[in-house]
Amino acid sequence: MSFLHLIYIGHFYHERDLVQFSSTLTDPIMKPVVRRPLDMGEVKRLVQEVSGLEEDPLFPADWNIWVEDGYLAGNRYALNQEAIDFIARMIRLAGCDIVDFNARSNWNSPRKVDRELRFIRSSRPTSRVSTLR
Repeated sequence: MSFLHLIYIGHFYHERDLVQFSSTLTDPIMKPVVRRPLDMGEVKRLVQEVSGLEEDPLFPADWNIWVEDGYLAGNRYALNQEAIDFIARMIRLAGCDIVDFNARSNWNSPRKVDRELRFIRSSRPTSRVSTLR
């Protein structure tokens, strides 16, 4: 059995120190409220730079990152090293948020981003993890 521990990368609305999440009647799943969509051209260019690939789909399958409506989502504990490098560079390049769904908190300082990404690197399972989308 595997569990998803979602992280979101994008430009989101905040309520004080917390990222605002909402759902709708037609989609009851809580999602972050997008303030401004990510520039997908910028995302694609950075993916190609980090991965060395210039083909579709946008993300290599083993990155465990996918596109949502105006932002990116990923399985925190199934990210490989290239995906972690991409996320770190994306946050710095676009000045966007990285949000842990379970805590609904924003990793809003470069030091906190570095600490959290180091934790993700060190806590990755050694065996292949299957993910659900």
